Amino acid sequence: MDSAASFAALCAKVKLAEKVCAALEPLGFKSPAEFYWALKDGADDTIEAILDAAGIDLSSAPSKLQCVEAGRLRRLLSECKLMCEAPQPGPPTPAEKMAPSLLGMDVGPRLSGDVLQQLWSEFAKKYPAEVVEGDARPGKALVQMVYAQKCQQELKYIPWKRILSEAQADRVKQGSTKRDRSFLDLLADAAGHADPPEQEPSPSPFGVQRLLMLRAVAWALIGWCHLGGARRLVHAFMELYGAHGLHAVGLRGPSLVEAEAADGEICRQLNALLGAGFSLDQALHELVAVRNCLHIWLQPKPKLLPQSDLYNKKGKRPLPQPAGKSAKIKNAHTPGLEEPQVAEFDASAAIWSSGDNPSVCHRQPPAEAEVMTRSELDYCGVPVPDGGGICSTADWFQPRVKDDLFRDLRRRFESLAMEWRLVPCLMAHVSNPTDAELLSAEEVLHLREEIVGFLRNHGFSCNGDVEPNQPFLLSVWQALAKMTVDVDPHLPNILSEGVPTGIESPISPSGVWDAVDFDGMAPEPELVPCDLLVHLEPWRSAAEDLPLAKQLLQKDIDAGCLMHLRGGEAEAKERWGDKIAAGKLGLVKIPGKKPRLIGDATVSGANSRCVILEKIRLSTLSCVQRVASATPLDKLFSAFSFDIRGAHKLIRVRPAEQGYSTFVLDGEWYTYRTCFFGCRWAAYWFSRASSFLVRLLHRWVWIPHALWVYVDDGLLLLPADVAPLVATTSLMFLLSIGMPISWEKLQLGSAISWIGWDFHFSNATVCLPNAKKQKLQQLLSCLLVENRRVERKLVEQAIGLLLWYCGGASWLKPWLRCLYNLLFKPLCVFRALLPAQFECMRGSLDPNLRLKHSFSQWDLQQGWKLHSVSNCAVRALSDVPLQTPRLKRGAIDCVFYDYSSAKVRTNKISIDAATLFFNAVSVQNRFPCVALRWNMASALLMHLLILHLAV
Repeated sequence: MDSAASFAALCAKVKLAEKVCAALEPLGFKSPAEFYWALKDGADDTIEAILDAAGIDLSSAPSKLQCVEAGRLRRLLSECKLMCEAPQPGPPTPAEKMAPSLLGMDVGPRLSGDVLQQLWSEFAKKYPAEVVEGDARPGKALVQMVYAQKCQQELKYIPWKRILSEAQADRVKQGSTKRDRSFLDLLADAAGHADPPEQEPSPSPFGVQRLLMLRAVAWALIGWCHLGGARRLVHAFMELYGAHGLHAVGLRGPSLVEAEAADGEICRQLNALLGAGFSLDQALHELVAVRNCLHIWLQPKPKLLPQSDLYNKKGKRPLPQPAGKSAKIKNAHTPGLEEPQVAEFDASAAIWSSGDNPSVCHRQPPAEAEVMTRSELDYCGVPVPDGGGICSTADWFQPRVKDDLFRDLRRRFESLAMEWRLVPCLMAHVSNPTDAELLSAEEVLHLREEIVGFLRNHGFSCNGDVEPNQPFLLSVWQALAKMTVDVDPHLPNILSEGVPTGIESPISPSGVWDAVDFDGMAPEPELVPCDLLVHLEPWRSAAEDLPLAKQLLQKDIDAGCLMHLRGGEAEAKERWGDKIAAGKLGLVKIPGKKPRLIGDATVSGANSRCVILEKIRLSTLSCVQRVASATPLDKLFSAFSFDIRGAHKLIRVRPAEQGYSTFVLDGEWYTYRTCFFGCRWAAYWFSRASSFLVRLLHRWVWIPHALWVYVDDGLLLLPADVAPLVATTSLMFLLSIGMPISWEKLQLGSAISWIGWDFHFSNATVCLPNAKKQKLQQLLSCLLVENRRVERKLVEQAIGLLLWYCGGASWLKPWLRCLYNLLFKPLCVFRALLPAQFECMRGSLDPNLRLKHSFSQWDLQQGWKLHSVSNCAVRALSDVPLQTPRLKRGAIDCVFYDYSSAKVRTNKISIDAATLFFNAVSVQNRFPCVALRWNMASALLMHLLILHLAV
């Protein structure tokens, strides 16, 4: 308490002299607060003044501030500090005001019914898509315990038997037997603090997941963390607790007791992070994503056999243990876990093995594969990316909307398909693909009249007009967006006016994709300060084949995508002034494919100035695997693949910004009216248009299906018995709204190629195409020789293809690090510089010891980093070797690191990784097209491969 009495007590406590105590009051020091806040800054001067006023004899002290009384004054200051800076109790919260005291014991804050109801109301507003009822709704006792922990800022472990839902708590109370109750029990019930109900938890993965989700919902309910962060902890926990495939390798997952002990350790770690200043969201992310500690606490254990099986009646152990169908451990041969052995190992067998008696990693038949079930896929609640935006999911095996809006139009198209015999035509076309169109111009016009009439009948005015220089029926698009209440209703108007490039101003988020906040700062970041350039020559690929390049340009002119500026540079400046950027044209010739003309907008500076405040989500192999895992195994499915012709050149650019799409070829100037292949804004705008198409197609197909679109490549998974008809009507719908189709790329069947993978839905497998397989083997073969200098570009190409390959062989992805190290490994350059040269070089170094300028006469290049001088490493400009170098034979020895060298040198680690990938690509043909649980099996595989490589 801050008073004169407490101050006098403190003076007596530190044994302050009476003269000094008497001198304090005239100086105004009458309480601990007055003394502490006056001496907090600059105490020495005040202490000297107090000692002078008290007249203390200082003859025996070394100095005035080193006498005994000065030390006692400092101790008094410390005591006053403790009293003044001690935390003061704040006003009680509404819950704390209602917290009673039971026989003088603090039972913690209590939640009233009104406060709890308010929490649930706020929870429903914050998470409108979450349905928390019945066994998914945490009981009041659980919420009370979690709320008390939050108020105390101390996360404690709650025994699993006390984590109950409302329904479970009610059942426990109803089933409890009557017993004599003590006075304390009755008093606790009256105060609302009776012992929480208890029920022994179930060891099943579903039971454990349910109780962990109850705690996660309780955390989110009281606002301690976001529900998504708590759910990530639950998913990571269950991924390890319910790991499959361990039995086949002689391991077992954690038991219920071990899992509960791991949960207790998780709570202790989270509490430690909270004490270190983390929020609960940050602590969850640190524990699950950054530290990844759950693998340590939930690691699998060896599955030991019972002693009765290991030893016979005479106490002798029969060896070897039986294997095969009669083995105690299925599909495993364990001669003895007490005597570990490392057997000879074949790397190719580590990738895959099959048969009746497999070894390490077994590829089971599709009917026996351990995959995600339909309930698991639905329970996870995470949409499967399909190219339709963050609000869309590929999995439509269950209807995602209530009303079938296109039912009447779809039936009309089905009757037209039968009348025009389009289904047999499509089946014949996919068996022998050509570029011949299946529908005539009159038939397409009839389809457009049908969809316009359908929309008008439903009260949406539109017409079948096609605006110049683009193929879409934008009036129909506008009506469809209104009819379906689409999330991107402004897209048709933007396409009609012309899309912006993002150069003059950033492209604003549409809500379809994830918004990008640059460094969490301004929503509209500054444009990259890069000059717009005009290049008058194309790339060598186009310059060496001018006739073909001009032929492809004329094709774009005939299509209305490109305009020829007859007046050249003068006409371009007359149209757009200084808003001109001329890139370089190039030709891409791939064997087996048509040549393609690309425009490089990076060298002109246009791409660097383009700012898009949205990040696209594209479909990948894992997206197909997730859905294929949940398809019924007793049904046959067919896939329909389609491609949008010339997708990047279908989007018209705003006329005022078309000058940024200029190119010069053989002295002639050309400008694209539309987006082109090579500009940054092209992929964004067509992905946004195709996302609208995805959302429409989901509603159009309606029956159970799955749909993905990767920019301009679509994949539709359908029941095999209706796939030809649905694929036909889907084509008719695309043509009716103005989507051009690449007829020669249509595919329909159980085996198709899509986004660089060959899918086989009949046996749920996927494999790398032969062309990519051979190219990957060719690139990797150049990396199999030690100390060989290879082109850096070759390593980058190999890593790029391996990243694609690891989309299927995800368990091999960690070994990409060995190849990435080659790219970041610098080339050592040795130079002997004369003193005058060394002085010039030293003056050209930046704070990071990199050369600012090139010295061609001494063969020193800009960007090189100085590593050592006279065999002494340097790390800063002030280091002694750099300031006072040693001369050796009249020169100074320097070592530079060149991080931009055209070639890199292989080493043993990179060779081992390249060998592993080469053997895997050579041996492995197919991956399972399902979301397998690889967690523990992949860890064991990695361990065995490391042992093999170390031999």
